[in-house]
Amino acid sequence: MPFSVDLSLAISGSTLSQVPQTILNSKPELPSVVLLMRGLNDLIGRTSTDIPTFMGHLVAAIDVILAAGATTIVVGTVPPFSSVNNGGFREDTQQLILDVNDAIRTFVASSDLDLILIDIYPLLDLDGDNFTDLQFRNAVNDIHLNELGSEQIANELISIFNDNFSC
Repeated sequence: MPFSVDLSLAISGSTLSQVPQTILNSKPELPSVVLLMRGLNDLIGRTSTDIPTFMGHLVAAIDVILAAGATTIVVGTVPPFSSVNNGGFREDTQQLILDVNDAIRTFVASSDLDLILIDIYPLLDLDGDNFTDLQFRNAVNDIHLNELGSEQIANELISIFNDNFSC
């Protein structure tokens, strides 16, 4: 029987820490596979979080998603941001994103849960210089993807679904 993908549900929220309460408040019937791609808003502001707090929010979101009926979670790394002028952002934002992504990769690889990694950062850092190409190619502004950036992530998700779910 072919795997069917239900992409009819989206949980909104500005930060990862809002995901669990949003799910609990809406009480959705989650599909068996959930995409969890959050985190940039948690890291870019001057009042942003640290890595242990970020990972605590990630684990809390995963726990609530699994308790709500999902069996597999596709966890995304945090995408790069492209602020040329760094206005309003922490000076160490790029390094913080790299460090958080290392923590996400390690967590997914070592977890006993049914987690699959989508490594978004390298998809959007096209030249591998740890400074994103979003500004000119993949985004409409410093953090919001345009059609090309979204297409790159969608293509990677298609590969993940084909490799893991016989789509």
